[in-house]
Amino acid sequence: MVNYLMIKDRKKRNEYMRKYHLSRYYRLRKEAIDKLGGKCSKCKSIEKLELDHINPKIKSIEVSRFLSV
Repeated sequence: MVNYLMIKDRKKRNEYMRKYHLSRYYRLRKEAIDKLGGKCSKCKSIEKLELDHINPKIKSIEVSRFLSV
């Protein structure tokens, strides 16, 4: 892995960080979906899955804590 601090050119560093964070987002999202069964808990759909709750009081788990385990 490249140390982003070693990249002196600001545009290259920003582009590297953008790609890094996008890759990390999709990796963690996939891990969370896989851990949660890969489908909607209500309708069992496997399309357009989101990790979201309209009412935070009814969450069964905090996704940020779930991913750090």
